[in-house]
Amino acid sequence: MVTIQMFHALRYVVMGR
Repeated sequence: MVTIQMFHALRYVVMGR
């Protein structure tokens, strides 16, 4: 699911913050 990939990317940005 492409949605999962997008969600993961967002989570990665928040974690990187």
